[in-house]
Amino acid sequence: MLPESTQIKIAGTKAPKNYVELVEVIRDGKPTIPLPTEKKYVYFDCLENVVRGKKYNEVVVLDEPFPIEAGDLVGHIGHNQDKAIDKEKDKEGNYIDIDTLPSEKGMQNSHFKPTLHVECFTCEDLPNYITQTQAEASKIADEEKTLLALSKGTKILMRPSQADTTVGTPLKGSKIKVLSKETNINWLQIEIKTSETDTKSLWIKNTKEIAKKVKFNAEVKLSKDTLAWSEYPLQDSQLTNSELIIDTQLLLNMNDNHFKARANRAVDEQDTLWVYIEKALDDKNNTMSPGWLSTESEGVKKVSCWDWFDFKQVKENASLKDIYLSAKKTLSRNKDNASLEQYTPTLKETLTLLDKQHSADSQKYAMITTDSFKGLIDKPILASSLGRLLIHYESEWYGKVDSEGKLPKWEALNSEMTENVSNVLDYLTEGDEAKLDAYINTLETSKQQSEKKGFEELKRKIDRFPKDYKSNPKQKLNAEQIEIYKKVQKLEDKVMAWDKTKEKIKKMLWWDDVAKSLAKLNQANDTPPENSGTAQADVIAPATLNADGKAWFIHPVALFNFKPKFCITADMLKRIFTQADNETLNNIARDINKNYKLFCLDTELRLTHFFAQSLQEVGTGCTSSAENLNYSYSALSVFTYFSDNPSEAKLYGRVDKPEKNPHAADQEAIANRAYGNRMGNGDIDSGDGWKFRGRGMFQLTGKENYQGLTDWYEKTYKTKVDFVANPDLVLSKDYLLLSAVYFWLKYDLHEKADNGDKGEHVDKITEVINKKTKTYKNRRENFEKIKKEKVFDSISFE
Repeated sequence: MLPESTQIKIAGTKAPKNYVELVEVIRDGKPTIPLPTEKKYVYFDCLENVVRGKKYNEVVVLDEPFPIEAGDLVGHIGHNQDKAIDKEKDKEGNYIDIDTLPSEKGMQNSHFKPTLHVECFTCEDLPNYITQTQAEASKIADEEKTLLALSKGTKILMRPSQADTTVGTPLKGSKIKVLSKETNINWLQIEIKTSETDTKSLWIKNTKEIAKKVKFNAEVKLSKDTLAWSEYPLQDSQLTNSELIIDTQLLLNMNDNHFKARANRAVDEQDTLWVYIEKALDDKNNTMSPGWLSTESEGVKKVSCWDWFDFKQVKENASLKDIYLSAKKTLSRNKDNASLEQYTPTLKETLTLLDKQHSADSQKYAMITTDSFKGLIDKPILASSLGRLLIHYESEWYGKVDSEGKLPKWEALNSEMTENVSNVLDYLTEGDEAKLDAYINTLETSKQQSEKKGFEELKRKIDRFPKDYKSNPKQKLNAEQIEIYKKVQKLEDKVMAWDKTKEKIKKMLWWDDVAKSLAKLNQANDTPPENSGTAQADVIAPATLNADGKAWFIHPVALFNFKPKFCITADMLKRIFTQADNETLNNIARDINKNYKLFCLDTELRLTHFFAQSLQEVGTGCTSSAENLNYSYSALSVFTYFSDNPSEAKLYGRVDKPEKNPHAADQEAIANRAYGNRMGNGDIDSGDGWKFRGRGMFQLTGKENYQGLTDWYEKTYKTKVDFVANPDLVLSKDYLLLSAVYFWLKYDLHEKADNGDKGEHVDKITEVINKKTKTYKNRRENFEKIKKEKVFDSISFE
């Protein structure tokens, strides 16, 4: 008999009233009992299917690390992110509590409150990595950098100058011409001919009505009273006297929609970009008035993420107790005790930022409290800066258990958590006067005598309790004694709570387990396979954890998007490709999420068109198979070559009827003839037709398309992959989608998709992908199905 809740691995037919083979006995994900050599069986109906990690109150260590690439969707919080998790009940109907899960407030302890804890850290040499990537970042051209770094001291203009003229009336027969090359800007430069020999240039406000029609070097119709500027409304010379000076460094994402809006961007006659910024902080920690920033101003530079702008490295060597005491000390901060030099490095940097939520004139000082961090909501600049602190410290998930089964670094906190309470409790329940004296000595001298008398009086009252009062205190104690008993219980609960907390911490430690697991895995993978041909430079360094528990911690907010504005998921794609495996769909979702703008798959309509076609080409399994050329001889007439050479159609096409000399289709011969001397292919003898037959989600066909894909991939990803030399690469999960994206962009199918959601619009795209196909109706049905089911309806498109 196996004990209840034993976790096992099984094999065989998993069906009711059937025995299955017992492969392995598992506990906490690790084999604990070696199985006998002969086979063992268990009754399937007695088993419950368990997914790893389902059980609460334990840490699950993966057998192998799960790699995450930049841009990957890390995971979903789950179905319970907006509601509580029900507790189970014991046989008496009482709710079963679990120390590692917090209870939901106001629900009579019947639920757990779901929480998500995310950590990002590395045991690699982060400072060296930063230095190396900064060196690489210096090679990136400014036009490829999407971030704008604003250093302390950068000036901005509060407002543009006032219009000083009007457009006036142009010379009869002449037109007002737009000189601004970029038209998605706040002010436009125009040229007006005022006489046969004279012209003038002015600047006008680019209103919503003007923006709808305006184009570079084209005519614009304006009334003569339209306000105008003889000089550009924003001038560098105005910055000299500006009192709007940024004091807290700021990082702006120029791809943000705010900076793409016409009203928030401007380009002067020197082609310098100006942007309208909000919520910067001045030297008094006050939020500045919004204003205009020149991207060529002193203190402004374009950067990439690899420049690590405004990231600060902090090495923390203080003990856990020292950090706790340092945090506790912040609770007494005031104008006479505001210096940050008295705190540990991590707290010093944290308080430096937290202090900036208060005006410098307010004499308010931050503390390490929940409320202090909540104050950052109104000043997101500070929250971003806090997220850019890189801290080197010992992980909370690391700890060494001593010979007594205790954790020394947490035991060191006993004096702060429960020592005083324990001393008082030992005196009240055991009469230990030395413990009382130890507590009294922690108090101010002026309070010691009165406090000691109070506890001595309380002890005398407790001594008068009935000896057996604990069996039924409500009946055996009077009202005053019950109140004293409740006070003692509270002291006991406080001591017990800290003891439980330390036990919980011990249970939650996982660092050593993961470190040992990785070391074992890396040792197993240390010897490369013979004749692998893998260059040393291509070998990825194994993941490791430091044995001392120390690592560089990076705030997840600096790296992650928990709720991306645009996010396709494998679940969405599963509604289209119902038989596809999750790995394939995850790869497709990941690639689109990273580059949806570049791929022109950035609207619901475009995605619906794209996948309506893909579904027809690769089927519900989204299988990466090459083109099926198993044509019957009569069906080959769809190809011009075989309609011109019917005898060869009978020779190479499939014949099914017995009376007509049946034989299978010669697919290679069919491909070489159907596609020979077309689409960049050589003649029949070259074999190009077969080599470059259809592959990928759009069944990419022809040598010129494979060459085009090679060129596009190198230009887009700065990496050479030769699809001409290795056409079967298109069949792999890494390039299945990309081959279709290349075709989608090459023939501007996204523009055809923008024309509408009717059958005729689907047909226009089908004509480009496979003009002579007989599946026009199927593709229209695919489109309607995806549209009706609103597969992409939940995506937030910008």
